Amino acid sequence: MIFRLLLFLSFFSSVTLGVAQKDSLLRIIKRSKDKDSLISAYPSLSFVMHLSKPDSALELALKGIRLADSLGDQNFVGSGKNMAGLAYFRKGWYNASLKSYNESLEIFTALNMPDQLARVHQNMGHVFQAQRNYTEALKHGVEAIKYYEVSKDSFRLGSSFQTLSIITREMKDFASSMNYINESCKILIKLNAYDELANSYTVKGNLYVAMKKYNEGLLEFNKAIQLYDKTDDLLNKAITYENIGSTYLELNDLNLSIQYYNRAIDIFANVRSYVDVAYERMLRSKPYQLINKNKEALNDLIYADSVFSSEKLNDYLADLYKYRSEYHQETGDLSNALKFFQKHVLLKDSLNEANNKDQLLRLQAEFESEKKEKQISLLEAETAVKDAKLSQRNWIILAFAILFITGIYLWFNFRKKQALKQELKKQQLLNKISSDLHDDLGASLSSIRMYGEMLKMQGKEKAPELMPLAEKISDNSKELIQTMSDIVWAIKPGNSTLSELQDKIWSTALEICKSRNIELNFNKADISEGLSINADWRNDVYLICKEGLNNAMKYSGSSSIVVEIEFKHQKFSVTIADKGVGFNPNNIKGNGLRNMQQRSERLNGEFKLITAPNQGCNIQFSVSVV
Repeated sequence: MIFRLLLFLSFFSSVTLGVAQKDSLLRIIKRSKDKDSLISAYPSLSFVMHLSKPDSALELALKGIRLADSLGDQNFVGSGKNMAGLAYFRKGWYNASLKSYNESLEIFTALNMPDQLARVHQNMGHVFQAQRNYTEALKHGVEAIKYYEVSKDSFRLGSSFQTLSIITREMKDFASSMNYINESCKILIKLNAYDELANSYTVKGNLYVAMKKYNEGLLEFNKAIQLYDKTDDLLNKAITYENIGSTYLELNDLNLSIQYYNRAIDIFANVRSYVDVAYERMLRSKPYQLINKNKEALNDLIYADSVFSSEKLNDYLADLYKYRSEYHQETGDLSNALKFFQKHVLLKDSLNEANNKDQLLRLQAEFESEKKEKQISLLEAETAVKDAKLSQRNWIILAFAILFITGIYLWFNFRKKQALKQELKKQQLLNKISSDLHDDLGASLSSIRMYGEMLKMQGKEKAPELMPLAEKISDNSKELIQTMSDIVWAIKPGNSTLSELQDKIWSTALEICKSRNIELNFNKADISEGLSINADWRNDVYLICKEGLNNAMKYSGSSSIVVEIEFKHQKFSVTIADKGVGFNPNNIKGNGLRNMQQRSERLNGEFKLITAPNQGCNIQFSVSVV
């Protein structure tokens, strides 16, 4: 819900230039030879396009930077870098975005331009907010307000207080959040800025809901609705109806919840925004289910599934799969509950990795349908009953046999359902643990690494004696990030096929070789996509490969590493070879190779080490797949 509101707020800020001005800017860039006109057209058009076409926006911003730099106009160099930061942000390239913003800040600080400094700080706050680094987001938001006050830009000042309210609300600092949103409302009321004031009322309503003050939240939402009616802002009005529907759902007033979701659906249907119609129907399925209208709830979920799938909206699909899993869990269909939860986990995982990988992870194969044991037992019972020639004794024996078989079946069926419930809970817990590790610990380690890199950059001139310490911080944090990533991968549900293990070994080898500019020759095996493997087996095999790759990278001195994987006769074989300095295997001092041998023995595998001084190193191991 918060994401959708922020999306509409950011969209509002970009469409104010209008379609006509966009066409005008395009004509200037295509036809004008006047550099003074072009130098301002590039960043302006980049801003218009950064939401819908970030790649085009980035290209325009970079062209503008080159032109402004050639003319010596630092003002437009800074503007271009600000626009490039916006485009990078929309592409999900957060580090590039922050780098571009920092370069823009240096320029505008030197030029003493508070209005531009305010906008860049506000944009940087959005990046940290997206990374859920609320402390940094708040710091830049406060800086933006300071500069907006200097430049006396009241409208943007009111909007910035709005953003700070959202940030502090996420930090659970409700008192500060309320102070910020009250400041926003006070400023926007003086300006008669009804459209932005309505947004502030909506933010305030969400704050009250977060504080569990539902009635106060509903009052704020209704004030926002009145202003949206005055400004004819149908889209934000529909979003606010959605907020009201969700609030009544929290209050367990299910009929009113459905009523307000219906109002949002009617608006989106009238403006032909069918994706939003599908989203509202997904939300409406919950109160329908709670009042036992399971047919209506399932129809809403199926409709949303068809729309999100056809439009390839993976963010929404991930939420939908969670809704469907919860629906089937409540209705007792545990097979489908587990199937859709696994789809949710896999899709969420692929979305989280999309910024760093070129391909999304494949969805795990659907959970196979339950065996029809019940139908078989019923058919056997029906056949036995129809046999009229059986004696009284046989009828009694048959009756006891049927009761015994039915009891056995029901007992096995009960155990099966209990196992499914436990598996579902286990996967939900593992998913939460891995998500918390990835989001919280991962963000902290990334910050430590970033500070280490900054210390390295600044220490070269200012404090060269700190360079070894900076190198140590950067290297250790990088290793910790990789170790944490391996832990998340090991415990996350869904990484349970042999082909996924092979892909993980490949990505780890690629990352290790890139860090030392080592050439990697990786030969993959032809492995069936759906071949499942045991989790402990998978983790031991991966750690053997990772240890071998790390040893080759650290000690061999080789300019290339060869990794070859084979899968034949249910045996998984890996060879890791380098052309480095080699060593005497009788003089092994560390624990790395011993750990690899012990893991191989635990798997009942075969492990070979072929090396000699100045003859490289060849590690081979082979294990049966379990």
